[in-house]
Amino acid sequence: MKKFLLKTVLYCLCMAYYPLNAQNNASIEIGIPYTPNVSFVYGLDYHPQWYTQLKPAVGLAFGGGGGSIDWSAAMLNFTVEQRYYYNMPKRQEQGKRTDFKSANFISLRPSVYYPCFFSSYKPVINDSFTCTVNWGMRRAVGKSCYFDGSFGYGPAYLKSNKSWDGLFAINLGFGVAFNKQ
Repeated sequence: MKKFLLKTVLYCLCMAYYPLNAQNNASIEIGIPYTPNVSFVYGLDYHPQWYTQLKPAVGLAFGGGGGSIDWSAAMLNFTVEQRYYYNMPKRQEQGKRTDFKSANFISLRPSVYYPCFFSSYKPVINDSFTCTVNWGMRRAVGKSCYFDGSFGYGPAYLKSNKSWDGLFAINLGFGVAFNKQ
């Protein structure tokens, strides 16, 4: 576990380099990336079209078969997402809102899921790693809120099975920002 955590921290530090001209911003987001969760989003805004998100979260997972939910779990996850907002200049030229990074994006979204601290599923869900390539959009809602949605596909590794599999991901979130982005 310690080795896995150390690798995760080193990986996240490498992914989230900190340019000198970065503008930092933070928000709280309630979302559904694979599972319902509440996360604190710390963003590094160092270019009008590039954005890095550091996102620790506490989430819930549910599962079952035959149309019924027969297990639940609570877990921690950490995501470092690098986004490229490809239509930001076009939106600015058309006079559309671009605050809170209101534009379409493509992203690379690696996430690490830590062991459950509560689980009714036996055996207990173990560490896992996912890395999806996503297409999505973010739109400002009101003065200090935003909607964020994306979908993508990528590999997923479940440590307990020691196996890789494909993961189709749908991420939906609604955030409240602490400062203007």
